[in-house]
Amino acid sequence: MPKRKRGITGDVASRREAIRKRERRVVETEEQRNSRLSDMAQRGQERRAEETEEQRNRRLAVMGQRSQQRRAEETEEQRNSRLAVMAQRGQRRRAEETDEQRNSRLSAMLQHARERRLNVIEGQNHHQIQTFYAARTVLYPIVEDHNCGEMDNLCLKCGGLYFRDEKNTRGIYTHCCHNGNIIEQASVYPVEMKGLMD
Repeated sequence: MPKRKRGITGDVASRREAIRKRERRVVETEEQRNSRLSDMAQRGQERRAEETEEQRNRRLAVMGQRSQQRRAEETEEQRNSRLAVMAQRGQRRRAEETDEQRNSRLSAMLQHARERRLNVIEGQNHHQIQTFYAARTVLYPIVEDHNCGEMDNLCLKCGGLYFRDEKNTRGIYTHCCHNGNIIEQASVYPVEMKGLMD
């Protein structure tokens, strides 16, 4: 039978440590709080500087999921409060920024808007191309080539030429003169016209 370990388990120890930290935070001065937050920010910055691209993407994905879940669970009042705080922070940041920082921010916003417009246009173009090809396939189906042969069959009534497959069900071609009902009289051409045709 294995010996039972004496002492505190990991969960209990971590809970106790969290309680001690919370108690310390309650009694700390403004200067101590600012120092602690500054140290935390510095450590976080160093950690982020050392992380790989994969670790960064994973961290951002987890952060995005957490904030999305928090936003989904918040009440209308909490949402309005969050948006008001964000607006105040942004206003304060903009009021404190230098001309150079302002120009840089506006330039980044402009670039972002251009990229967004380009993405929208590319999406629309892609959709239009897809629609065009789909419509072309439906409206203009692929048709196999058809060859009627030579136009070397002669109408016995008027002498007009026609294709072999242009006969009706009785095997007679009637489209040129309607079976001899319309016979055009030979035209008398002026001498000048005959000269041009020779």
